[in-house]
Amino acid sequence: MGLFNADTLSFADQAVSESATAGVTEDGGAAVAGGRLLGVRATITDNTAGAADTVTVKVYKDDETDVASGGEELYSADFAFDSDEATLSDLLASPIPFFGQPFVTITPAAEAGTDMSITLYIDDGR
Repeated sequence: MGLFNADTLSFADQAVSESATAGVTEDGGAAVAGGRLLGVRATITDNTAGAADTVTVKVYKDDETDVASGGEELYSADFAFDSDEATLSDLLASPIPFFGQPFVTITPAAEAGTDMSITLYIDDGR
């Protein structure tokens, strides 16, 4: 099993209840084309109120991030942050395989101006 050096995805000034999207890359920009999702690390670094918030993080099998339009959700979790400067991780009990470049969305529940970074723990599936 080889781990990918997945790039950290940055989200800046995210509005409440709106989703921002980023494709998963490795080593500074090459698309991750397949593997297994092992976990997610989410770091919130700021929001307008400087307050606690819950942020929904979703991973999709490709750039179609609307389930109603045929997008396929691989992972979804609500990260409940105690402050606007915190890190939480979710390590999966069972890896989730994927066969194309996954895309990540974040959606803050209550606080505007959310800045976050997301790192996916991914292996090559071997």
